[in-house]
Amino acid sequence: MSNVNNLKEGTIVAMGNPLLDNSARVDDAFLKKWGLHANQATLADQEKQLALLKDMKDRFGEIKYIPGGSVQNSCRVTQWFLGKPNVSVFLGCVGDDEDGKKMAKIAKDAGVKTLYEVTNKDTTGTCAVCITGLDRWVCLNIVFELKTNFKWFISNRSLCTYLGAAQLFSQQHLENNWKYVEEASLFYVSGFFLSSSPESARLVAGHAASYPAKTFTFNTSATFILGHETGKHVLKLLPQTDILFGNNDEAEALAKLLGLKELDVREIAVKVCGHLNQSKECLVVMTQGPDKVITATAKGGGPVEVKEFPVTKLEQTEIADSNGAGDAFVGGFLAQFIQKRDLATCVKSGVYAATEVLKNSGCTFPKENHFIP
Repeated sequence: MSNVNNLKEGTIVAMGNPLLDNSARVDDAFLKKWGLHANQATLADQEKQLALLKDMKDRFGEIKYIPGGSVQNSCRVTQWFLGKPNVSVFLGCVGDDEDGKKMAKIAKDAGVKTLYEVTNKDTTGTCAVCITGLDRWVCLNIVFELKTNFKWFISNRSLCTYLGAAQLFSQQHLENNWKYVEEASLFYVSGFFLSSSPESARLVAGHAASYPAKTFTFNTSATFILGHETGKHVLKLLPQTDILFGNNDEAEALAKLLGLKELDVREIAVKVCGHLNQSKECLVVMTQGPDKVITATAKGGGPVEVKEFPVTKLEQTEIADSNGAGDAFVGGFLAQFIQKRDLATCVKSGVYAATEVLKNSGCTFPKENHFIP
C-alpha cells in the first residue's frame, strides 16, 4: 500500500472543460422558459447563455460564482484528500480574461497544478447551475412550524453550459505538455471533454493502454453525451478504458448506445465490463444517488464480480444542492485508488466526498477533511 508521501507530483493527469459556475435558486417557470429539465445537463450557444444568465440575475438576484467543470472539480476534491500539492495536473482551455485567471488561482490554492491553454478567440466557459426545490432552511422552518417529521423535500439542479474557450482545447497543447503524460500513472477524462477534443482523449487513452502499470479512467458525464455525436467517440474510448464512472441514468443511456437490452444497473455494469480494456483489470462504478453504489470488476476478460456498497443517507434538510456531488465522488475515489487502497475504501472515500459536497452549494467542501480509511 502506498501513502501520500510516496506520491510524486503529476501522478494524475486529467483533461476537461474548465467552467465558471453561475449558481442560483430558480423556479420551475424559469426552467420551462429556457427549455431546461430537473437534474439534466445541456449545452447552449453563447447568445442563449448570455441571455439566460442575465435573466437569472435579473429575476433571482443572488448569483454564486464557483470555479467548476466536472474534471477540475474532481481534481480539487482529490487534492482535498491528499494535502500534498500538484499530485493532480489539470489540462483545459480558458479565455484570456479575469474568469480564467480567477479559476487558475483557486485551483492553485486547492493544490491543483493547472496547465491551461489560454486563447483570445473566446471567453472562459460558463455553466448556469439552476437549483429548484425548497431551500433547506425553508424545509427546517416548515418542519419546526408544523412539528412534523416530513423529510422528503426535493432539491434538484439543472445545468446549462456554454463551453466557450473550453471547446478550443488543441491537441497541440497536449503534445506541448506530453512530458506530464509520460510521467503520470493515472489519467482521468470526462465525456464532456469529448465535445472539445476527442483526439486528445484518444491519444492519452492509447498511451495508458500501452503500459501495464498505467490506468485510464473515463466518466460518461451525462445522458446527452451518450446519445449524440459524442457517443461515437465514447465507443472508440471504451476498449482502452480501465475504470468507467457513471450513474444510473447514464447506465441506461450507455446500454442503448451499446445495443444492450438489459435495463437493470447491475446487469448493465456486468455487460459494460466486456467493452472495456480486456488486457487489464477493468472496473465499472455506477452511483445511484441515495441508493447503493454498484461496481463490476473483471480481469483479463475473466468472470465479472459485482459488489454493492452503501451510501450515507442525508435528510433532505441537510442538502444544499446536488451540484458537484458526482464529481466529488470521483475525486474521493481516485484519491484512495492512487494510494493502492482496496475497492471498498475507494468507494467509501467517494461517498464521503459526495456527502460533504451535498451539504454545500456547488462543488465546495469544508477546509478540514476527516475521512478515515
